[in-house]
Amino acid sequence: MFLLGDLLARAKLGAGVKSDIKLARAIGVTQPCLSMWRMGRAWPNDTAIALLCQFSGDDAALFCVQLAAFRAPNDLTRLMWESVENSLKRVRHFDALEVVAATKKIAA
Repeated sequence: MFLLGDLLARAKLGAGVKSDIKLARAIGVTQPCLSMWRMGRAWPNDTAIALLCQFSGDDAALFCVQLAAFRAPNDLTRLMWESVENSLKRVRHFDALEVVAATKKIAA
């Protein structure tokens, strides 16, 4: 589920700021813009989500897909985006270091 308020809170922690105005400055938007996001009157674009996720440590691609599902105009579109989200989660479940270690064992 897409929870923008949670992302904003984690981004504040990651950025080491306590106010929305400082977080807004850190990602290059105005405080009123960030307030609109918080109230659900506007939505961040993909670039803003990527910047927020840099601070929060969250997966920007996953959040963009979750936002698309949340904002879907109908059930069919929402289900399609949820399917993309589930596929992305399955792919990202693999641990790259485990794959490299397994590859080295096979080559040896």
